Amino acid sequence: NIGTAALENPDWTASVIGKYGDRVAVGLDVRGHTLAARGWVKEGGDLFETMKFLDAAGAAVRGHRDGMMSGPNIELLREVAERTDAKVTASGGISTLDDLRDIKELAELGVDSAILGKSLYARAFSLEEALEVAR
Repeated sequence: NIGTAALENPDWTASVIGKYGDRVAVGLDVRGHTLAARGWVKEGGDLFETMKFLDAAGAAVRGHRDGMMSGPNIELLREVAERTDAKVTASGGISTLDDLRDIKELAELGVDSAILGKSLYARAFSLEEALEVAR
């Protein structure tokens, strides 16, 4: 998974994606449509301009919202998925099984997975329950 390096060194990122293909994902931290870098302390440019570059390079995309269990940004995930043919992973903010159900509704657009962290750690639901929703 490549984060800030994708924004700061796009040529290197393209070469890594070219070499390793779909085994590489690029994590994009976003506020609105502006990318955040370096742990959310630096702006990284426009989300959709960066997506054009990543699409051309063949990257998968992981859309991230800080893991504060405030719910995933479903509308932004939808917007990202509609603008790329890359696989999109929802990451961060997931706090309920309903959040997972909302993400699952985006599967036909290309949102194919979700990263669960704090929600499992905080025991908001079990992995088994999450997997049942995913089926």
